[in-house]
Amino acid sequence: LPPELPRAFMCHSDFAAYHLALKLKARNLVVPREVAITSFDITQKAKDSGCEIGIDVTGEKFADAALERMLWRQMNPDQEHQRIIINAPLVFL
Repeated sequence: LPPELPRAFMCHSDFAAYHLALKLKARNLVVPREVAITSFDITQKAKDSGCEIGIDVTGEKFADAALERMLWRQMNPDQEHQRIIINAPLVFL
């Protein structure tokens, strides 16, 4: 952890959020009152870590986007790589 902590952390996964929460709690910090944690998933592990907000990205949304992109790539093999945005709502846990 950095010497000076931010007010909030955005974690790339619930697993990371859970382990961050353990480190913060080991420093006697109260999550989320003193330091907030947000994660990209909304699993039980996120709730256990003290996350208050998550991003509701489901496996189905990822699968749909991946299939659509693979089919597009077959029809357009010479096009440049592109970044895909999957819209997902913020949810309060």
